[in-house]
Amino acid sequence: MAEADSENVQIESDGGDRFGAPRVISVVAEIAYLSMLGFNLDNLSLMALTLSVGFVVDDAIVMLENIVRHMEAGESVYRAALKGSAEIGFTILSMTLSLAAVFIPIVF
Repeated sequence: MAEADSENVQIESDGGDRFGAPRVISVVAEIAYLSMLGFNLDNLSLMALTLSVGFVVDDAIVMLENIVRHMEAGESVYRAALKGSAEIGFTILSMTLSLAAVFIPIVF
């Protein structure tokens, strides 16, 4: 078996959704945790669940787009991931905090 060259790694997609099961497991776990604490799934809980999943998906898309941009510029996968995440990490943090601040008044 030949050694993998980290500079020429190709990312191929099989078209499948590899992250479907963890999403389902996390939602089921959250509902179970709410149930154990005596809470029910009212509209506010469902809205918070929807917003949190949306934040995670949005941040992941922004991060991946930046990493792919570096890969298309000819950098290795590892270097692209390091550079891309370093460039955009603070932006994602600030977007998440500002969106959370906008929706905090809904709680009250």
